[in-house]
Amino acid sequence: MSDFQRCENCGEYDWKSKHKCAPEWEAILVDYHDEDVPRKAFGHTIESAVESFCERGFSDWDHPEEMEIWAREPGAVEWQKFEVTVQPVPGFTVSEISGIKAP
Repeated sequence: MSDFQRCENCGEYDWKSKHKCAPEWEAILVDYHDEDVPRKAFGHTIESAVESFCERGFSDWDHPEEMEIWAREPGAVEWQKFEVTVQPVPGFTVSEISGIKAP
């Protein structure tokens, strides 16, 4: 089995023998499905933790176009508030056309 795996804690793909999770933060998406329980976010800065929180939690177009994320250090009382704008990235699917010969 390959040593390159997804970390069960932070969700990042890395070499298991060398991986160290980024610092842990708490994050919450305000006014989204009555969500009121903070979830783990990982990043070396609070901004990178908010970004990874959004990338992991809202893929496949299951997110609003703009969102307000609150983040804090675990156990802290005060939240820092961030506005996040989602920028869609095009994806491409390639399929061979059978039965047609190129000139």
